[in-house]
Amino acid sequence: MREQEEISEIIGLIYDAAQDPLLWPQLLHELDRISGNTVLPLEHESRAVVKKEHPEFDYLKSHFKRAFELNRKIFELESERDAISSILDRLPIGVVIIDDKHSPVAINQHAQSIIITGNSLRVQNGKLTATSPQDKQQLEAMIKNALAQKESVNEEISNQTLTLNTTGRSFCSVW
Repeated sequence: MREQEEISEIIGLIYDAAQDPLLWPQLLHELDRISGNTVLPLEHESRAVVKKEHPEFDYLKSHFKRAFELNRKIFELESERDAISSILDRLPIGVVIIDDKHSPVAINQHAQSIIITGNSLRVQNGKLTATSPQDKQQLEAMIKNALAQKESVNEEISNQTLTLNTTGRSFCSVW
């Protein structure tokens, strides 16, 4: 029974290491510990491993393959997110990308500085909103219109622009 618990812990660690590469040394240490392999010193400070047969390692292969694919997918998504963030941050205006629940998915640096001041835009209860009643009404109408147009694949989303009153030299357009 203890062996099954150890294997279950190793499987969990395999998937945790797929998400957090800093866990690989711990995973390798645990694999070495349960394998019972002994390391023998040889000349010139290299080492040889005396291997024992472990059928449970064959069982772990499929988990390593799946964890590797998860890690590759996580890396791809993080790379895409970083590329999009980099592009958005180079724009000279504030850009906020929201989902259909009005929750911000991405916010560039200019928009973040506008939101931090709270003078024209803010995130309240996880949703993007404007501070002035007039801007809030117009923003909600634009989002509703964009969502309605999104349902029809053949229609282009119309270019509606809402320029918010911001202080200083910051501009934020919502379109």
